[in-house]
Amino acid sequence: MIQRIVLAVLYLVLAAAVPAAAQQPAAPGEVRHPLQPIDTSSPRATLTGFLDNTDAIGRFYRDVYYPHPTRANLQAAVRARLRTAHRVLDLRNVAPAARDQVAVEASIYLYEILSRIELPAPDSLPGPDAVAGADPPERWVLPGTNITLIRVPEGERRGDYLFSGDTVSLAADAYALVRGLPYRRAVPTSDFVEIRRLIGGVLIPPKAIEGLPDWLKAGILGQVVWKLLALAALALFVVALIVLAHHASGRLRRQCGTRSAVRAALTRLLVPLAIIVLVPLAAVVANGVIAVNEALGTPIRIGAEAVLHLIGAWIAWVVCVSVAEIVIESPRVAEGTLDAQVLRLCSRILGMVFAVTLILIGGEKIGLPLVGLLAGVGVGGLAIALAAQDTLRNVLGSLMIFFDQPYRTGDLIAVMGHEGLVESIGLRSTRIRQLNGTLTTIPNEKMASVEIDNVSLRPNIRRVIRLGLNYDTPPDRVERAMTVIREVLDEQAAHWGDMPPRVHFEDMAADNLSLVAYTWFHPPDFWAFKAAHDRINLRILQRFAQEGIGFAFPTRTTVLEPGSAPIAVALSAPSPAADARG
Repeated sequence: MIQRIVLAVLYLVLAAAVPAAAQQPAAPGEVRHPLQPIDTSSPRATLTGFLDNTDAIGRFYRDVYYPHPTRANLQAAVRARLRTAHRVLDLRNVAPAARDQVAVEASIYLYEILSRIELPAPDSLPGPDAVAGADPPERWVLPGTNITLIRVPEGERRGDYLFSGDTVSLAADAYALVRGLPYRRAVPTSDFVEIRRLIGGVLIPPKAIEGLPDWLKAGILGQVVWKLLALAALALFVVALIVLAHHASGRLRRQCGTRSAVRAALTRLLVPLAIIVLVPLAAVVANGVIAVNEALGTPIRIGAEAVLHLIGAWIAWVVCVSVAEIVIESPRVAEGTLDAQVLRLCSRILGMVFAVTLILIGGEKIGLPLVGLLAGVGVGGLAIALAAQDTLRNVLGSLMIFFDQPYRTGDLIAVMGHEGLVESIGLRSTRIRQLNGTLTTIPNEKMASVEIDNVSLRPNIRRVIRLGLNYDTPPDRVERAMTVIREVLDEQAAHWGDMPPRVHFEDMAADNLSLVAYTWFHPPDFWAFKAAHDRINLRILQRFAQEGIGFAFPTRTTVLEPGSAPIAVALSAPSPAADARG
């Protein structure tokens, strides 16, 4: 797609540089019927239509392009050849990225072959009558050759007769066998293959090529020397620009260091952006300006398409990861928290989805079967899922913790018999620093499925104070003790909201008169609560001592009544009679 856009831009620039009269040449083969495509309803119609249309292109070269070799005329000829080739050739098995190149080359080879062999009379070819029946021929082979026309079984071209895929792929080899034969039919322009081999594309005037030395127009490996040299210079130029982009990226990275995630992301993107622009542009120049033949043009197109989508996948990955790092760098997200971990996970998943999608699209364009790619991805994903079940369960548990947020880093929680501060929440496990200093690690799969007491989320800390007074304490002193406790608790002013301290005479227990006090400490800071706890206890002791109120403690009194004595226990020797009975 990018190649076509760049080529279109080049065409527009070139069109603006030529006179207006030359910008609208009569397209070859379209003078009488500008919108009528080649008839492919029968083998006769396809064969004769292909030859007639290509003859018209040859006349265009002879009568229009050669006298006036403008870029606009060359573009018109190229477009006409593309339309003709795509109309009569079965290109379903050709990679989409290489179809234009293959179509033009194969159509030229077939035209030269058909012009050099004896063709049957048009009336003897299968025509409308032969294909009108209930059982039309599925294929037709030109007598004495392997050139085959097949009937398209389905799709938009259903019922059309096209040159088969095998005929297209073997056209170059077949031409090599007949290139020395004379023409059997009149052609307006001879040796299209040689013209295609020598001529350049846009930006290169034909007269400039004609003026080259003979050694530059000599052939090597199916290419002329000047095209190989131009291609090598183009490759060196692209490599040099990519190396410059790499050095610039390194310089910027050293300048910004780790100060900004945005700058770091931009420096990482500089090289792939240079590649994604330069490589497709170089492919356009190689095929549209230098005009290399299929032997080099097809690999260049396919390689550029592959690089385009692979680098695009890389850019998608880097952008997604960088966006997450930029968000984490902001003050709203703390480093090391579950939020940061989940943001990184989601960004990587999203980047992977984008990257895989781009790779699948690119694979389809270069001819890899999409169904096979999807099946491979599915099988690979299933294998990974089966091999990493525990890890996936823990990751899913992390996501549940992220969305439910039963606890956060720094919270005091009680879970599975452990109580401590949450030290970190990772993608696999949660670490809890217990109050005795022990570090406990619990998998997130379990943390997401068990009951968790989040002590840090309580609005206050409730404390129950129980005091016992001696049984010989008079009622007025008991009431005074309750008043003292209320005064001490009010002095601390540590109660929560509308929950003031409560003091009650709870019970007359077995060994004391039991008083109970309830207080709700706020804010719920554990160590501040313990400090207030100490102050309250000390103050109660001081006030009770001042008031002369004593605390009860468990005692037991044994009372002996007059005339009673402890039971005397003595051991005596057994009697002989008892021994005899034994």
